[in-house]
Parts: sequence; structure tokens; C-alpha cells
Amino acid sequence: MSDPTIRTATAADLPSLKRALYLAAVWRGERSGWSQDRVLEHDYFSKYWRGWGRPGDIGVVAEVASAVVGAAYARHFTRDDHGYGFVDEDTPEITIGVEPEQRGRGVGTALLAALATAARRAGVPALSLSTETDNPARHLYARAGYEVIEESTDALVMILRL
Repeated sequence: MSDPTIRTATAADLPSLKRALYLAAVWRGERSGWSQDRVLEHDYFSKYWRGWGRPGDIGVVAEVASAVVGAAYARHFTRDDHGYGFVDEDTPEITIGVEPEQRGRGVGTALLAALATAARRAGVPALSLSTETDNPARHLYARAGYEVIEESTDALVMILRL
């Protein structure tokens, strides 16, 4: 397999960003009865993509042989409307998703590195995320420099200080 090509996400990449969100949401398959559209339209998940391209949104897309195989993006939220990985209004929360057949091939690592670089360039002080404690991707996040700052029975909040 060739290394993924990483590029900056544009407004035209919204379908790829939504796919990444869906892949992140169903990593365990517990929503396998839900269509991609049903997951993405759910009130909780739709906040991660509606109005993509607003000030502060940062994203990257991975391609292999010109096909999108994953994406990662960061989005600011407010104290009143946020996801599980919310830390504060200055720290955007990330979403990352990689197509199942591409996992374990360096795509996620490349996406996280490129997103961190883009965030640094934008003057972002840190990136945050949430993940379930049993999600194997938590090890990917740790290797990328994310540290656990909050832990519950089944979830973690992690931060990458830039």
C-alpha cells in the first residue's frame, strides 16, 4: 500500500467529513442498524458537521490512489452546545474516521499529525477528543501525544497541547 496523501479539507469535502464522523460513531458497530444518514442527522452528531467551514474549522483528508480513505477535523464549540470531548471554548474538539480496510496502515497517524500542524498554524493552543475506554484508537491518540485529562467508567477526554 502506498502512503496516504494528506490535503487540507475544503467545503467540497463535507461528504468525506461526514463519513469520518459516521465511522467514528459506529466504530464498535452498536448502531449497525442505523443508516449513515440516521446517525448524521441525530441532534448529537449533526453539530459536528452542520455549517462546516465556519471560522475556526480546520480539517484534513487522506487519499490513497485518489480515493478518500479518511478525514480528521477540529471544530470549536461553546460551553452551552458541545460534545463529550469539550474542554473549553478555545480548544476545538476533533473528529477522525478512517475506512475500516485502511485502519492499521498509518492513515490515522498521518491525519492526526497533519491536523495538529494545521491547528498550530492557526494559533490553536490545544486539541481535544473523547473516546470510549475500550476503543483501540485510544492508543493511536496516545502515540500522537494526546493525554487523558478526564476519565469515567466508559469514556476518556484527551487533549493535545500545541
